[in-house]
Amino acid sequence: MDDEAADEQPRPRVKHGGAREGAGRPRKLSEFERFEVGAACEAAYMDIMEQAKNTAIENVLSDYLEVQARAVRVPVQDRRKFLRSEDGRQYRADIKEEVRAIVGFGFDRRLNPPRGVHVTFKPPPGTMRQILGAVSSDWSLRTGRIISESTVRDCWKEVRNLRDELMRESQESAKT
Repeated sequence: MDDEAADEQPRPRVKHGGAREGAGRPRKLSEFERFEVGAACEAAYMDIMEQAKNTAIENVLSDYLEVQARAVRVPVQDRRKFLRSEDGRQYRADIKEEVRAIVGFGFDRRLNPPRGVHVTFKPPPGTMRQILGAVSSDWSLRTGRIISESTVRDCWKEVRNLRDELMRESQESAKT
């Protein structure tokens, strides 16, 4: 009967390298260093995404801003006269057309146009590999210890998992 009970209970997992405390290969990075490496990756990624966002917004708004620049060039004291002129009517029509293009569909006067625009963007191809290489080489130069890109990737995943867990906990506590 004791053999059956022993078979039913799961065996505890043993850490790689042995059962005693501190056995096995030592970690290359402390927990703080792992967090530091992952945070460096996340900061670099956020910078790249900020640049991608600004580029996407500029692409969406470039024609609108070009049309708007025509009105800005008119001196302030002449703007009422400009808006009543044929150029002013054309300007308003061009602005309306650009707003429709930005929103993505023609809206009816009876309906209120949307108040916001959703702009989608992606990081440039090869961003992750670029970040991993840069953080790995920067860390190696700063500390004199070489870490692989796979170690950097693991650190980045840990930071992202921690961030996601904190966000979930924050949202759950906000609900209660």
